[in-house]
Amino acid sequence: QEEKLLETLLASNIAAAILLSVEHSTTVRQWLKNASIPVMEMGAIRSDPIDMNIGIDNVAAMYELTEMLIQRGYQNIGLLCANQEQWIFQQHLHGWYKAMLRHHMSPNRVIDAALPPNFSTGASQLPEFLLAWPELDALVCVSDEL
Repeated sequence: QEEKLLETLLASNIAAAILLSVEHSTTVRQWLKNASIPVMEMGAIRSDPIDMNIGIDNVAAMYELTEMLIQRGYQNIGLLCANQEQWIFQQHLHGWYKAMLRHHMSPNRVIDAALPPNFSTGASQLPEFLLAWPELDALVCVSDEL
């Protein structure tokens, strides 16, 4: 769908493009590079942006959050994820595993629900966590809606 929208926009001689994602097809990346217009990719940090990139480092953010919980004495931490783009999920997991393994803690308390990230999903998954891991003393949710 991004290709169709971009094709239409580029045909109308746009002055710039702001994209609310950093993952694009090879075709989209090439079109935007060839268009010679300013391109802003927002959301996450990308090592090879088309032009400009503003975002957060999801790996570092998850690492720092998990590290803070460990430093505060939490021992049995869980991670709750819900429907998100695969590349974001991988970044969250990378930061999670990095922090947990650095402290020789089990990184296996993870539920990746194939459900939308909303309050209902969070409410339905919390009992699942507690059933599987009754020792849970902290839970990281990748969305404020969970």
